[in-house]
Amino acid sequence: MEASALSAHVRAFSPALYNRLPDVRDADVAFQTARDRDAFLGEIGDLICGHGLELYVGVSLLHKHNPVSDDQLMVEVFDEITYQRPALMMQRMASDIAPGHVPVVFRVADDDDALVPMEHSAVEPARDAYTELARRMATFLPPFCATVRKYRYEDLIGLYIVRESLLPVAEGERLIERIDGERAANVTSAEIPPTEAGSRLIPTTWWFTSGEGSTRWCVPRECYSKKICYEPPTGKHEPDVVHRAVWHEHGPDTAT
Repeated sequence: MEASALSAHVRAFSPALYNRLPDVRDADVAFQTARDRDAFLGEIGDLICGHGLELYVGVSLLHKHNPVSDDQLMVEVFDEITYQRPALMMQRMASDIAPGHVPVVFRVADDDDALVPMEHSAVEPARDAYTELARRMATFLPPFCATVRKYRYEDLIGLYIVRESLLPVAEGERLIERIDGERAANVTSAEIPPTEAGSRLIPTTWWFTSGEGSTRWCVPRECYSKKICYEPPTGKHEPDVVHRAVWHEHGPDTAT
């Protein structure tokens, strides 16, 4: 199936729906206080890994940083110049001149098994992951939508396409998303996590990895105040022997 076939399952972008997304702090409170949060992450992780999509998609806490007008989209581009390091810059663009892009954050539609795009990206890894998602869409989308609805998370959790391979992460670094007020952009790049007083981390995106047999665990992406940082899924989080893995904020917990 070509990526274009996915369009049958993807609605048009809705500026009004995007602008209704909550602030990241409000979304975090709602998800952190949900008593079935861990059960949801475990079930959705099993579903993603069971369809062989763990390298391509995860789930994301639905929130916004910048409102858009009726003729705008939030579109991500790769930038190596503006911030003097490789960065992914998500910013408002006029919908009629935005570069070739694909949706990368989706909300589950209210009325059927379809996705509503919230954010877009013009980077190559996003297009590759979007194509891979299209190949599995017929079997993956119905149970994905059903699981989100089962937990009543339609307004809280969405599908997320992974595309951060463009950003090399050195030892001790995380990918930090900062707000660039001048450009009304969210900018993600690799750096040492800030440590100033009053800071806190908010998990906003979960990527799932699979180990031996049917083991699953997830690696969270986290929001730092107005900034977002996350740990990419690497072998560092994998124990030498895994009998059973359950969801944990910072990697796998294991039990025999």
